[in-house]
Amino acid sequence: MAAFLRRVVVGVIAVAVVLAAFWLYGRWTGTPKLDSYRDEAFSPIKADSNSAAGEVGKIGGVGIEDVGGARYYHRDRNKRIDREFGFAKLLHKVRDQLEIEGPYMKVFQRNFNCSITADRGTVEIETAAGRPSPSDAAFTGNVVIHLLPQGDSDFSESWVYLDDVTFISERSVFSTAGPVRFLSADAEMLGRGMELVYNEQLERLEFFRIVKLQSLRLSSGKTDSLSKSSDKSGRDRSGGAASGGSEPGKAAAGDYYRCVLGGNATIHGPDQLVVAQDRLVISDIFWARADANEPADANAAAVGAGAIGRDSIPGPAEPNTVVQSPLDVMVTCDRGILLAPVDSMLGREMLTDSNMPVDTNAWPAAAQDKPSFYTGRIDYSVITGDTIASGLSQLTFFADSNSADPNSRKTPVTITARRETRFVADSNQVIFDGNCVCVMPPKDPNLGKDYIFQSPRIIVNLLGDSNDLFSAADINAVGPVRLDFATENMADATAAPMPVSVTARKNATVLAAANQVVFDGDCVATMLKDDPNVLETYILKSPVITMDLPDKTKGSSGGSDFKHIAAHGGLVDMASVRTAKTAAGQLMQGDGANLGGIELKCRRFDFDPNEEVFIATGPGIIQLDNSKIAEPNERKVGMSLRRPCYAFVRNFDNLRYYLKDNKVIADAESQGTLRVDYIPVRQGRYGEHVIATASHVEAFFAKTLAGDNELSTLHATGGITYEDAKNQFVGSELFYNHAESLMTVKGDRTQPCYFNGALVKGIEYDLNTGRVRAELAGPGLMQLK
Repeated sequence: MAAFLRRVVVGVIAVAVVLAAFWLYGRWTGTPKLDSYRDEAFSPIKADSNSAAGEVGKIGGVGIEDVGGARYYHRDRNKRIDREFGFAKLLHKVRDQLEIEGPYMKVFQRNFNCSITADRGTVEIETAAGRPSPSDAAFTGNVVIHLLPQGDSDFSESWVYLDDVTFISERSVFSTAGPVRFLSADAEMLGRGMELVYNEQLERLEFFRIVKLQSLRLSSGKTDSLSKSSDKSGRDRSGGAASGGSEPGKAAAGDYYRCVLGGNATIHGPDQLVVAQDRLVISDIFWARADANEPADANAAAVGAGAIGRDSIPGPAEPNTVVQSPLDVMVTCDRGILLAPVDSMLGREMLTDSNMPVDTNAWPAAAQDKPSFYTGRIDYSVITGDTIASGLSQLTFFADSNSADPNSRKTPVTITARRETRFVADSNQVIFDGNCVCVMPPKDPNLGKDYIFQSPRIIVNLLGDSNDLFSAADINAVGPVRLDFATENMADATAAPMPVSVTARKNATVLAAANQVVFDGDCVATMLKDDPNVLETYILKSPVITMDLPDKTKGSSGGSDFKHIAAHGGLVDMASVRTAKTAAGQLMQGDGANLGGIELKCRRFDFDPNEEVFIATGPGIIQLDNSKIAEPNERKVGMSLRRPCYAFVRNFDNLRYYLKDNKVIADAESQGTLRVDYIPVRQGRYGEHVIATASHVEAFFAKTLAGDNELSTLHATGGITYEDAKNQFVGSELFYNHAESLMTVKGDRTQPCYFNGALVKGIEYDLNTGRVRAELAGPGLMQLK
């Protein structure tokens, strides 16, 4: 943003310098008075109406012959001519007013020469101490101002084309109401109406304005003359004296200026688009004054008689013949351009806030190939390089725009702030304040919902070593922050996407290089699975949640809008609650509304949508609460999760749930055991408590017609125990088949099988009938009911 706005400063200053050059350095009424010089002595004015010339003017009905040209010039302290005014022919003279043909003015300075020519003119001549000096003047017809840089001047050769121009000495005003065209190799301006005021007492440009700016076209490469690292006053940004200058440690004399572009100020370049609906204000533009004590340049060529006179001025360049750099930056505004010292009272009306609300409907559509910034008012400091946008503002940029992958698509990122936006040069940051919203589109457009961040403050950290500062910018949303997006229903690809929200108390950071979002501080992620009959709510709580975004090429994470999610940094709590709906689709209240829920507590939780696997790292516990669900219609349901019950899995070190296979695998710590508790609830009272332990458990689940998960099979190994009110089993492995309500226990050499303390070869337990079959290790068969 700073470099972009410096281009505008260069363009405006270039126009002002050309128009003000002869005024600043060759004031019409300056002291000492200008000397008079003419090639031939003034011929006496002859009142002869029969002049052979045939071209005479009239004064009071008396013909006046044309009089030869005259020149007025000024010499500097080294006796060199530094200013000159003259004309080719005197047409009329009434008292001290001359009507002239071919007027011109020239200024010769160490770093530039400037000339102005016109077809005709009217000049007031003042005489003091017998020495004439031009005062007020008006030039008309093909007025051309030409600036020719000398030495190490910052500006290129330039021309200004006018229909007419007026000089008012008393007010030090130089103005025109007609068209204004500025042309150089680096810029071109079209406008209408111009006014320039010079302050004689302060010896500075007091006011410069283009009343109606049609366009200002600039070259994007012309930015060097306004560096943000140090202002031209000889003081660096920290307040110390900068190196260089006429004397070490001495600040150069000069004034700070402010440039204002009023009304829908738009800067459209190859790499950015900026729109300030109210105005664009550029401040701290330092304009150094010429040092009166500066020694003459010994290498400067002496200005002699051969360099003066109108004949020495080259003819005006044709606008179409000027060789220009590509003018790829376009500047427009509705209320013109103002340039004035920061302490000047002139033009203050262009600084008064309009207090009109920003009309977002008037903002043009965001550019599809470059960053764009829209706001009401922009204030930019040339010294600091900082930019402040007051009020509502919106920035759109493209992440990963420099990717070498041909299949990668640009990702537009749009950030809106209500109170203020600051572009900070030192830290290379953009800081958004006040009800900030950041919007990024999903990887898969079919998901239909963007990533939307909401935060009181959003900070964008730009790259300092890239042509595109935004291509890999990190985004930090200061808490409390909220992210909303949608992800595919992995259980049913035809179902509507599931809305997801993530909140964090401290902050959320989008790391562009890692393609990752990190939430920090009391994080809560919520996902809703909304089926016709049931609303299932998933809630994940963790100190830190890290979400890996999918690659820009489609297919990197299945149909999900994230590639991986991890909850870590302390206690992780994940819960799922199912709520029934009415026939009208409303959530039920009271009895029958709660369809059960499950809660997981562990040290870390990971989900990979590509592999469709949930991983919980312990020590951890799973708690199933189906205590308030309705009783099933089946009378014989065995150890079912579809009946009112509680179930717990404790002490796991690692637990995996494979979504595609609907399978859970749990492992205990080394030398540890898992504990499984099952407590049925009958008519509001606890039923028979079942406890089982094992080192390793694999459980498969089956979907019911109602969409519930019911236990299908369970296989426990690594040494198991089982205990209910009547039975105690010990063995090396246990297998449970829910469809048959049959449990089988086996033993091996390391862990023999025991039934109620008796050594047996194996056990079969029918949970529906309560019958146990066990073959004794010795002769006999044990069968209990």
